[in-house]
Order: sequence, then C-alpha cells, then structure tokens
Amino acid sequence: MEGFTLSDFDDIVALQAQLGGKGHFFFDGIQNIDGWEKFARSLGDAKQHVCITESNAKMLSRDIAERLGGRYISIDVPTYSFPEYLEALSIPYDSVALSSTRGRAKVLAAFNEYLHWGGLPETLEIIDKRMYISSLYQKVLLSDVILRSQRPSGQA
Repeated sequence: MEGFTLSDFDDIVALQAQLGGKGHFFFDGIQNIDGWEKFARSLGDAKQHVCITESNAKMLSRDIAERLGGRYISIDVPTYSFPEYLEALSIPYDSVALSSTRGRAKVLAAFNEYLHWGGLPETLEIIDKRMYISSLYQKVLLSDVILRSQRPSGQA
C-alpha cells in the first residue's frame, strides 16, 4: 500500500457506494496507513464486510484488540497437518496404501519433505524451497520480530 494515504480510503468507499449494496473490503498491510483503525471501525459500524490480512509481527492479536476495540474476529491460517499434506499431494495413506512397500515409501518420502520444509502449503508449488523458507525466515525473524523488539514499549 505504498503511497496510499488515509484520504484514499474515501475514494474506495465512494466507488463502492456507486456500485451499490454491501461492500466487501479486503486489505493487506493496512496497518501501515496512519489512522487505519478509525476507517476499519467505521466500515464495521456501517455493517460492511471487512477482511484485514497481515502476516507480520507489526500487528499481533493483542494490538488488533487494542486498536479495534474488540470488534474483530481473528483467524489464524496454520500450516498443513501431515494428513492434510498427504492429501494435498494426493498420496493415499489408508491401510491398503500403507500395506505396500511403494505406498509406505511414498508416505515416508513425503514425511521427510514435510519435516524438512514444514507444512507450508506454498512449498508444494515452489521449486526452490530453500530460497522460499530463507526469505520467510528473514522476513519474519529478522524484519518483524527484531524490529518489533527494538521499538520503545507502548508503540505498535
């Protein structure tokens, strides 16, 4: 949302009003705009549908509760469980599949991958898993966690 300002929200609402009906607003990184909380609360008060996504430590659950006054539902998107991972890869793991050497070998190979790379859904599609995991590590640990811990207490 680079270059976006609080006044730009008015344009979004005006455009939605021209379209009519209830709005469905999706924002990612909205916490980078000063005053976003007031805007989000006003949409909620107007019974609009608002989805705010964020994957960094700048906006933790307790920060959301504080800024939105408890008017939110937080949904965590977890990694795959191992059975979900197998299902995403279309690897059967029922008793019939596990009774064959080939079936057990597929499950074991998938388990080694799952253990090594984690259960992140994105890793199923990405060829260079090491680069992806490394970039996540740098983003989450080095950027979000370290920068957040260096802020004076009381600042979000």
